[in-house]
Amino acid sequence: MKALILAAGLGTRLKPYTDTCPKPLIPLLNIPMIGYPLHLLEQVGVTDITVNLHHLPEVMKSELPKLLKPDMGLTWSDETDQILDSGGALSKVKDQFDDHFWVANADSFVVGPQRPLEAIYKAHKAQDRLVTLIGLPMFGAGQGRSALWVGPEKGLAAVGTDLDIPGTTPLQYPGLMVLSPRIFDFVPDGPSRLFQDILIPAIESGEKVFVESLSSFSWMESGNPDDYFKATGWGMNQLIVGGAFHPQLVALLNRFAPMSRFGKLGDLIPGTPSPNTFCLIDQFKELDLQANISQYLVLGSGARISLKQDVERLVLGSETIWTDRPEVSQQNLLVL
Repeated sequence: MKALILAAGLGTRLKPYTDTCPKPLIPLLNIPMIGYPLHLLEQVGVTDITVNLHHLPEVMKSELPKLLKPDMGLTWSDETDQILDSGGALSKVKDQFDDHFWVANADSFVVGPQRPLEAIYKAHKAQDRLVTLIGLPMFGAGQGRSALWVGPEKGLAAVGTDLDIPGTTPLQYPGLMVLSPRIFDFVPDGPSRLFQDILIPAIESGEKVFVESLSSFSWMESGNPDDYFKATGWGMNQLIVGGAFHPQLVALLNRFAPMSRFGKLGDLIPGTPSPNTFCLIDQFKELDLQANISQYLVLGSGARISLKQDVERLVLGSETIWTDRPEVSQQNLLVL
């Protein structure tokens, strides 16, 4: 089974962090963002992935292979000269897919069990569907953020924000779908948008695009710093609160950050000023905490920290050195 992972975006909303690190490699809960869709694809039996490239391609080529299992096949689709958008990415790889295949966004913070996806792929292929989109029933879907508007019998009616279409239900799209190779009959050459320029015209021509609703999945926006911190906070709560560990997040940590520990800071590192603060800590080199951290602390592997001023939320990437500086705003710190 094959998959296309869309990784060519610029990550402009997460600047300046994405000036030197592609967004798919930005750590979220010590897991590179691309790890979330990659883990799902591994679980459903994908053995070969194609990844498109545009922003910082050499960094992606250097770092992504380190995240793959040894038996995972990898093909690059180079869009360095011209970014082709989500639809154009398909036009460049149409000779690589002759069977039904997955398409996933490389920067989607989505977690869930594998069995529903396996059942969806089986139904998609058995019915020879053109497209099956994953949709999540979420409070506020379609309000201020684009959603899939689903009509009777799981058919996609429209994509957009604040639409008024009788008989439809808005579902959040988490960046995951299954496509038939027949999709290439609708893919124009050059840059195009997957939904507006391919899927909607396919529907208008008589094809049915299905949407499968998965209530067992979770998705969080993480495209800007504020949403990134909210997503991290959600994940920390899922891991720690009440001891009800989130099995998919634990599996992701075991896969991509196996040395990480999570819990209350005082339980993992006695004597710190904030013993009840939630923390997720990989192997660190130095830890000098002389201040309160009110919400959570995330440390990547090899991070070194010296903190003497109170902060709310602090995330340090792997091999990051942070020395407390009075002139820096101390509310929310993401240091990569």
